[in-house]
Amino acid sequence: MPQPSDKKSDCYRETNTTSWLAFTMSRVRVPVAVRDCPEWRFPGSHSGANVVGVCDMYSISCFRPFIEERAAVLAITGFLHSKIVLYVGDSKSGDLLTGHGYGPEFAAWQAAGLVVLKRVRRDKTASTTTDSDELDEREICHQALCEELYKEERVITRVWLRRARFYVCGTHRFVGRVTEVLTVMRDRWTRRNEAREGDWAAGKG
Repeated sequence: MPQPSDKKSDCYRETNTTSWLAFTMSRVRVPVAVRDCPEWRFPGSHSGANVVGVCDMYSISCFRPFIEERAAVLAITGFLHSKIVLYVGDSKSGDLLTGHGYGPEFAAWQAAGLVVLKRVRRDKTASTTTDSDELDEREICHQALCEELYKEERVITRVWLRRARFYVCGTHRFVGRVTEVLTVMRDRWTRRNEAREGDWAAGKG
């Protein structure tokens, strides 16, 4: 969505929809498109399936409705059947979690045990791209997230074996990169498991 930019070089920049709506004047016609996405549905609160989400700070709002639903269940029942873990990439330009007004909300959810927020700090020296290019910043953020997933491979493999559900929110390119990372992890586990079974069959295990 277009939002007035503070840069003198351009009039608008593409950014978070929530931010754009927050600064939109009343009586302004808002372009809206609604599209059904059957794949983007979390398991029910009582399914017992844990959820692992991956996104950058610009896309974290996609997960808020699911956490809000679980907060309502917790308020009524007093307990939860599953956990949500979010890997979130931070921005170099400031704390977008607080900037979008999500800070207190997520802090309360973490304190209640509704969500585990794993914030991935980007390495400012990891790229030679210009600081003024938001797309470059986001690319570095996505790279840092993928590297963090590899570091957490043992944990992620363990929750995957327990039938956790994985969700990625971001650009098509980012979703493809995360899918590739998870596929590599799955293939590694498959090879290790096949090797163990082979050793057992040969009397080595």
